[in-house]
Amino acid sequence: MKISKISLLLALALGVGFASSCKEEEESVKLSFTGTLSFTLPTYARVGDVFYITPNVENISRSDGGDIGYFWRFSPGYIQNDTVKFEGSSKMDVWKFEVPDTLCTVTVTCTAYADGYYNSQGSQTITVVSDTKSISGVEYKEGQSSFVDLRDSKKYSFTTIGTTDWMSTNLAYEGVGNSFLNCSAVDNIFGKFYTYSEALDACPDGWTLPSEEDWKVLAEALGSSIEEDLVIPGIAGSLMVDASFNRAKLWDYWPQVKITNTSGLGVMPTGYCMPNSSSATFGGFGKYAAFWTATPSGEGNNAMYRYIYQDKPDVFASQGDRDGLSLSVRCIRKYL
Repeated sequence: MKISKISLLLALALGVGFASSCKEEEESVKLSFTGTLSFTLPTYARVGDVFYITPNVENISRSDGGDIGYFWRFSPGYIQNDTVKFEGSSKMDVWKFEVPDTLCTVTVTCTAYADGYYNSQGSQTITVVSDTKSISGVEYKEGQSSFVDLRDSKKYSFTTIGTTDWMSTNLAYEGVGNSFLNCSAVDNIFGKFYTYSEALDACPDGWTLPSEEDWKVLAEALGSSIEEDLVIPGIAGSLMVDASFNRAKLWDYWPQVKITNTSGLGVMPTGYCMPNSSSATFGGFGKYAAFWTATPSGEGNNAMYRYIYQDKPDVFASQGDRDGLSLSVRCIRKYL
């Protein structure tokens, strides 16, 4: 009789425990949102830039059609939740994001939440830049000076080679052209990219786009010459500068190329741009530096350009479509 009572009590205890366990499992089961949470930020931003952001709420929903709340955070920096919409509220606040004053890459995250649902997140990184601090390793050479473009008040350094002044930085005239990765924050660092037609008219007053003849004079001043295949041998290193962008080397090391920047032109590998009506695409960053010349190629709608490749000691020539290719621009000023 005692055994039967003990068995009955044990069975009841197990039954209660099983029911309690099932209830906990039912309560812990959560659903997932449908869609992907997203928002838009540029790749680069200047210290102190301010962005007002809202998530693309039309891209995410819950299966029962209910409401969703949202909060933001960024790191390194503000890692606490900054809620812009509480679940059940009809008001969505715009989130204010002020770029921190540290040159680093910041991860910005928006989180969607609702009772009974797993959180869903969307993240983007944004690299903080500074016109004066992002580039290191560039030293002014003897004879370098500067001038201000009166059209947009941008300041450019230049170096005098023979009887010609050469800009030591890429043109960044705001009136035309494409910003690198469509981010104007780096215009004063990398310059802008221009089609051939834009480049012909983009130089400041008193400055012009250098021709192939001007590149010949430059080559001779640096102890070289233009060969039959239009290659200028051995001078690439004297044009390149061993600079870093946010502490990352721009030109990779190659034993074939000794970077000296003895010319003072301070060339950096900003690559090239393929413009189109919807969104420009970019390539060759860290590998190529390419500049339009004022010389048409004589073939179709093409024009000549000069370029440097990371692991070659020479300066090469090629031709590109005047309207289908955008390149960096260096302007010159001649003295008679």
